Formats: sequence, C-alpha cells, structure tokens
Amino acid sequence: MEKPAPRKYNCWKCGLVLEELTLPIPRYEACPSCRAELHSCRLCRHFDAKVIGQCRHDRADRVEKKHESNYCTFFRPRHDAHRDQPRTPADDSNDALNALFGLSDEHKPVSETLDSLFDLPPSDDQSGEDKDSH
Repeated sequence: MEKPAPRKYNCWKCGLVLEELTLPIPRYEACPSCRAELHSCRLCRHFDAKVIGQCRHDRADRVEKKHESNYCTFFRPRHDAHRDQPRTPADDSNDALNALFGLSDEHKPVSETLDSLFDLPPSDDQSGEDKDSH
C-alpha cells in the first residue's frame, strides 16, 4: 500500500514551494528565495488576522511581530499560508508608488529605473571603474 505524497508548504511571503523543508521547522529557517523567516506566526495554522491577538490558539503567548521567528511551542505550519495573505496598507502604498513611477511587478534594476526617470542612456560600464584613469 502506497503512502500519500507529503503535502507541500509554501513560503508565507513569496509563495515559493519549500521542497527541502524539514519538520519540525527550525526556529531560524528562512525561505531560500525571499529570506522570510518561516518559524513565524504568518506560516502557522493558528494565525488569523481577524481575531484579537491574531492567534486562534487559546494558550499561545502574544507575539508582536508576526513575520519574525518566535519560540511558540504551539507553532504548526499550514499549507495555505501564502494565498491567505490579507492586503496591508503597505501593499497599497507600494502599488500606488509603482503606478506613480510607471513600474510593473517585474522590477528593473534601480540604476535602469533612475536612468529612465532622468532620460539618461543606460551605462555600459558596470564595474564602476573610471575608463580614463591609467
């Protein structure tokens, strides 16, 4: 009889499928893509932004920074942490800034963005060395 395939976990911040995740999740484990801390309230099945304290577990201590690692012994990862993310005022602000400066979700390097704002041609020299100095 075959065992069912293990369920996949996704990073709560960027959604990356965490293929090499070991359980239980170590306290300082981070997403290899965005470096978000994984042993945090945002990845826990008890996290609920709609309840007081944002935790449904009745015995868990209050954690102020939900996106940072913590020592909660009631931590249990959840599979749908990424798609459940409520929009924050910071998300709305970032979207407004991106719209103001004409940026899309595909981020260009900062140097290209600044060059385009000031109508400068892209620089060919990426090393930062002065070509005239010998």
